[in-house]
Amino acid sequence: MKNPLLRNTQQASAFFGGYVLRIDQQDKYFPQCCGDLSDIHYWEKLTNGKDGFYAGHPQPKVKVDTNIITLDFTVEEFDEHFAPTPKDVLVSFEISSLKSAIEIVKQELENFKVRLEKINRDNNLNIERICELLIWNDED
Repeated sequence: MKNPLLRNTQQASAFFGGYVLRIDQQDKYFPQCCGDLSDIHYWEKLTNGKDGFYAGHPQPKVKVDTNIITLDFTVEEFDEHFAPTPKDVLVSFEISSLKSAIEIVKQELENFKVRLEKINRDNNLNIERICELLIWNDED
């Protein structure tokens, strides 16, 4: 039975937030405005050499080479500044290290999914596809 209070799940979005890029125990990039948990999809696309990175705005320019990804935090478009301001204008890292980090994050998201499904079940919320809506932002 569907939750009558949730008539239009198309208006739902993944939880706001995102992911911090940490390199050598230093935080280099933080979630920006409009970032959410489903941004993991964009990070994953980068590891497959695909463009289309968007994890909120402002967003860095992205360059994907064979084994290295470089984020350029130069502020140009609309003069919108990153918060917090990155210490380095250019940040580069290996694709293999990002792949490893993504696997860890995906496991944490799976653990969160289990908890979210339990809350949905235990509280009789009856929200269909709750995790697809609030974590993965999957449309199918």
